[in-house]
Amino acid sequence: MNDFTQILTLENAQVVWQKKELSKANENANFFYAFCQLGQYFYSLHQSRKQPAYTTPPTHIPLSNDVTYLLNGQNIERYITLSKYQMHDGRLEVLESQIVSSVIQGTDPRIVSNGKDAWAIMYSEDVDSVDGMSAILLNIRTLSVQKIKFKSSNIKYGKNWQPFIDNGQLFAVHELSPFRIIKIDVATGMAEMIYEADNYLPVFSTYDSYPLVRGGSNTIIWNDSFIGLGHATSEVFRHHPFIWTHTKKTGTTILFIDLFYHFTKHGYSLIDPTSLFADEEFVYVGLDCHERDRQHEQKMLHILLRFNKNSSGNGHKMNQSLLEFLKSEPVTEHKGIPNLSCHRFFCAELPSSVLYEQRRGVRTSIGLPGHIMHGPYLSIVNEGSFSAELSYFTKNDRELYCGVFEVVALRKNPDGSIDIHSPVYLAQSELEVTAGVLMKKKLVFSTNGQLNNFLEFRVFSKENAIVSICDIVTKGMCENA
Repeated sequence: MNDFTQILTLENAQVVWQKKELSKANENANFFYAFCQLGQYFYSLHQSRKQPAYTTPPTHIPLSNDVTYLLNGQNIERYITLSKYQMHDGRLEVLESQIVSSVIQGTDPRIVSNGKDAWAIMYSEDVDSVDGMSAILLNIRTLSVQKIKFKSSNIKYGKNWQPFIDNGQLFAVHELSPFRIIKIDVATGMAEMIYEADNYLPVFSTYDSYPLVRGGSNTIIWNDSFIGLGHATSEVFRHHPFIWTHTKKTGTTILFIDLFYHFTKHGYSLIDPTSLFADEEFVYVGLDCHERDRQHEQKMLHILLRFNKNSSGNGHKMNQSLLEFLKSEPVTEHKGIPNLSCHRFFCAELPSSVLYEQRRGVRTSIGLPGHIMHGPYLSIVNEGSFSAELSYFTKNDRELYCGVFEVVALRKNPDGSIDIHSPVYLAQSELEVTAGVLMKKKLVFSTNGQLNNFLEFRVFSKENAIVSICDIVTKGMCENA
């Protein structure tokens, strides 16, 4: 793997295509651009859908969390778009785009090509399958569709398959833990498992029963190894890309590299690898970057990077380096330390002083009075004015107000610890009830005179109140912030 990872460095990365978007409620949003090279052209598939408003029913079911369901069960239509590009002066220029009408409700396309043919695998819901999922095979040249069926009825479909082509035959890495390869007949859509190797990856995600490490891009064959890009899902709002490799002799190896952290520190906590392919001169990597999970309004970045196989070689003079591109993106953290002038704190990762319910990145009170969130006890290093905006919603509303949102500074003891008995309230506001609709409460506060003290956010939930909290976004309000 060493020769491959030495290519994927920040200094060697060039941006050949990128698209920035804002995902807004009730407007169209695009997700998961997957690329391949077919002949002299490049192609991409991506999913489009209207971003639904974050609205849930006004009543709450104990020990459950319905934040993934929309009010009245509104059905959201998804479309798959195929785009064709040419490379001009080191950058991709789109030639044409079309909606693929043969694909209905497909999602998260993975595309693979051998330069002559290209196929894509997508996923959709299927109540008749083992796990409620199904897979679709799309021929990029003909746009014909086959439903993929397993010879064995006991295999879960899942998602995040990583297709590859070997000697004209289509395969896919179906899962990383255990490492499993399936063979797919492109004429019939019939799939069968041809290889499986146990590995010891016993770490599971915090919000579902699947292993932490999951697929991402398509697979390539590099020398004598299978190589791909995957993602570790530590939370529904955090995807951490990695490189994996597998050989029959040594098994599966997973490696996290610094390249992807440069996106994290610019505010993209959910990063999905979408593409991995190479020609004689370059390696290409596609990424789909989000501030958090897709249900929320947020900024998004879709990007295709190019790496010179000869890492000491020079790219095209018209290319923008990734290092230069990222200079236009705000820095939200450095070495894991949040930048108060621009940061998103996830409530699910902060402490609580009372019992709560938590699922899919949302923390919910269960009617007990107390602080369902406090922290992060960030050392105040700059004086200035800032804002803190809490995203929340409430259910089972009985009163006009459900709790309080506070910003507090805590003094530092001589030994460097926190003096919890000396709170200085910088801002405070009651939280109005929302009847299941996501709302935001913004507080403006000043850190003047609070250098080296600790910053704390608090969300207090009243007795019998059902309060669900998502995140707190901070911003600097003036130049000296």
